[in-house]
Amino acid sequence: MKKLHLLTCAALFLTLMSGCSDASADISDGSTVLFKIEGKAITKSNVYDLAKPSVAGDFTSTLVRKSLLDAEVPVTEAMEKEGKKTLASSKENFGSNFESMLKYNNYKDEEAYYNEMILANLQTKELTKKYLNEQSKLTEYQPLKVQMIAATSQEKAQQALTAIKNGTSFQKAASSYGDTAKSNGDEMILCSASGLPSTVWQEMLNVKKGALSGVIADTSSNVYYVVKVIDTDVEKFKDEALDVLSNVSSITSTAFIFYLEKHEFRVWDIDVYNQIKANNPSYLVQDN
Repeated sequence: MKKLHLLTCAALFLTLMSGCSDASADISDGSTVLFKIEGKAITKSNVYDLAKPSVAGDFTSTLVRKSLLDAEVPVTEAMEKEGKKTLASSKENFGSNFESMLKYNNYKDEEAYYNEMILANLQTKELTKKYLNEQSKLTEYQPLKVQMIAATSQEKAQQALTAIKNGTSFQKAASSYGDTAKSNGDEMILCSASGLPSTVWQEMLNVKKGALSGVIADTSSNVYYVVKVIDTDVEKFKDEALDVLSNVSSITSTAFIFYLEKHEFRVWDIDVYNQIKANNPSYLVQDN
């Protein structure tokens, strides 16, 4: 199996991923002088030793993510096109605060934001779709195409249910009786990782295709659902389901870990290992 190797040597870090443990990485040309101040030479090792304790873990995690994404789902023309639209929209939304947003989120410049945030997010979606397709995992999440109303009381949910049975559209019933921030009554895709309580999800799974549920209560958060199941055959709405599931954080995390394991990702340097364990422990598949 091909291992994932990361090498960053220009100025700060040399982090080699291998099977070793409790070791400490160094740079081979550490004595190289970068600059001098009042006659004192500052070498690559000086910069490396100063920066490593505070930022090596996050820096390495960013490189790991990008390296893995580029290996499994290289950026396509379609991603570039969508990414540029997203960048333009972001700049428009932030307006004069765009540069401040970049600094606040520790992006070096617009290009770094575009590559590390926008394109990486698009690649992550494609990586998740690839995982669901190649590993035949889509059906495990039991996707359903539904129309749904989420009301803040059982009474309102019952009123919505009665209205629908009398011919009112889901959209109008949702507007009249439901919380449209949760659902506006349009068709949508739900799955087992959508964040619904297990008891609510199981009741939805029991509703037959084309049928209308009764009021399904989530008493833990006082939300009451009315659902119509449009379709249960995911092959008929596969592209829609993939698009929705690729935005579910728990699924994208599972996909990412799968490919880290595929590439036998290992951290050699103990300091980098400890920082990643503190901030991104799921990356450390060597501990599994």
